[in-house]
Amino acid sequence: MQQGSPFRWWFGTVESVERDAGGSRAKVTMIFDHFPATSRWRRLQIIIGDGVVRQCAIGGWHGGVRAVTEAEKKDWVKFYPKEPVIF
Repeated sequence: MQQGSPFRWWFGTVESVERDAGGSRAKVTMIFDHFPATSRWRRLQIIIGDGVVRQCAIGGWHGGVRAVTEAEKKDWVKFYPKEPVIF
C-alpha cells in the first residue's frame, strides 16, 4: 500500500513470531504462497504490536496483521492465481 491511501489486504501465513523481551512488539515473518519461492514478495518480516504504520522492506507500507476465520480463508484462496505470480 502507499502511505496515506486506504489499507489494502493481502492474505498470508505466519511463518514465525519473535517477541521483544518485555515489550508489546513482535517481529512476524509472513509467507505469501501465491508468489514463487524465489520471489522477493514471498517472505516478509514486519513489526507488530504498537499500532505504528511502517515502511516495508519490499516497498509500500504495512499497518499490522489480523487472523482470519476458515470462511474468510476460503474466500481468499478463490482469488489466488492459477500460476505463481512472477515479476
